[in-house]
Amino acid sequence: LEGSVGENAAYVPALINSGIAYAEMGRFEEAARSLEKALLLEPASKLALFNIALLYEKQSMFEEAREHYMKLKQLGDPQGFAGVERMEMASPPAGSN
Repeated sequence: LEGSVGENAAYVPALINSGIAYAEMGRFEEAARSLEKALLLEPASKLALFNIALLYEKQSMFEEAREHYMKLKQLGDPQGFAGVERMEMASPPAGSN
């Protein structure tokens, strides 16, 4: 997969696609690295935000997932609203007792 990003690591769609592929192979650390690189280059990428939030959610890393779903929600994406709601049901924010 490294070759798909290769010399042009600034190519956000390739980083997102490699992140998705790594996640499908169970290589979660590499998936997160690819998706985080994509977000460094394009912080408002809804596709990168959704995929990294989903990756963290599937690993029960609810705080990390919530953070990315919140950014997606702020961009007006319906997946962000749904994700934040799921994260609040899975693990209420600190201090919300």
